[in-house]
Order: sequence, then structure tokens, then C-alpha cells
Amino acid sequence: MGFGCHRTAGIGADNVLVSGKRFIAFAWDGGGRRLLGTVNYGPTQGQCYVRLPFADLTGRALQLRDLMSPTTVYDRPGDQLAEGGLYLDMPAWGYHLFEITVRG
Repeated sequence: MGFGCHRTAGIGADNVLVSGKRFIAFAWDGGGRRLLGTVNYGPTQGQCYVRLPFADLTGRALQLRDLMSPTTVYDRPGDQLAEGGLYLDMPAWGYHLFEITVRG
């Protein structure tokens, strides 16, 4: 399923408020695997929050491993992701393909 940012990151700075509108996100859930692809489809650095479309995040510890850069791994509480979304701060034309796994 495709979607974008549910809210921009930062308040009051025009470049930040506009930057969130340039993000593209795609989630895949199947075969026991969850993926989240994100792209900053713009010529400058941008920030936003992406709400993950998975209903069972609350109360779980999650790990997001970037398959495009395997040394990039983030551990996040599912409650935080379910309530506020995943914060992204990405360079121009930047992208991630996260594999999301439950850690607890």
C-alpha cells in the first residue's frame, strides 16, 4: 500500500513544512515479512513523520533494518511508532527500504 507523510516535522520553518510533502512511502506485509520503503522525492534535505500502517505495533519492541544499507539499524518502541509515526530526516533524493521485525 502506498502513502505519504501524515505530518511534517518541525513547525514554523517554511522549508521544513514544504519538505514533508515530497515524501513517498510504501508498506508491504506478506509471507511473514514486513517492509517499509521511503523516498525523499525532492532536491533538498527533508523531514517528516510516516505513520506505519500496521495495527499491531503497540506494546512491542521493533527493529528497522535498512536493506539498502545493512549496517543501518534502528530499534524503536512500537508504541512510539503507532502514536507519532517514524521520524525521517533524509537527504535530497534519499531512500530507505526497512525490514521491520518484532524484537519483543
